[in-house]
Amino acid sequence: NLIGFFPRLGRADGKCKAIQNGIIVGEFNGTEARDFHRELDLPRDVFIIGFMGRFMPQKGFIHLIEAMEMLRDDKGLPAKPVVIAFGSGDFIREDKKKIIRRGLEGHFYYFPFTTQVAAALKGFDVLAMPSMWEACPLLPMEAMVAGVPVIGTSCIGLREVLKDTPSIMVKPGDGRALALALRNEMERPSRRIAEAFSAEAARRFDVKRQAKELQATMEQMLSR
Repeated sequence: NLIGFFPRLGRADGKCKAIQNGIIVGEFNGTEARDFHRELDLPRDVFIIGFMGRFMPQKGFIHLIEAMEMLRDDKGLPAKPVVIAFGSGDFIREDKKKIIRRGLEGHFYYFPFTTQVAAALKGFDVLAMPSMWEACPLLPMEAMVAGVPVIGTSCIGLREVLKDTPSIMVKPGDGRALALALRNEMERPSRRIAEAFSAEAARRFDVKRQAKELQATMEQMLSR
């Protein structure tokens, strides 16, 4: 993304190095999952799709609405899907109006911002990230370390985090592809695969590892 805006940097041999972001992985181990079925008085077979983030066009929430409309009209689903969305502000009023116009009120629930991210993530059956673009997002790292399946897009920034993981990527802006991926997750849950990958995710996204790489790079520069 940086080289796209400043192409001369890409021609500076050896002077542009990307070091991925990272998280404090210990916060996502040993945390109990929130029981959203109990909190919202939902039947136990309801499939919970999590969404966390600002309600802005770049986060692609409208495409999750489109996907949910398709899933609602799909009579062959094994369970009722609902979206639990954390966040507020920005375009939330407009998004809520779209949900009402499509008759999807019973499929969306809203919670305010929470600092207890790990517990919320573990309460989801899957995390949906229909982003149009990202920088280097922490949320999918947190979800993978927590052992939660992720369905995201192949947009810049997000695809680099989801690459070589069990997470599913669909084309940005494609509500139908997102609906198909969510339907597949409902029919063939990948929770056990996600949980088995959590140890590798913790190793890969540990901010201590990234900090050491950054320090080594700085020391190398100073030694010159």
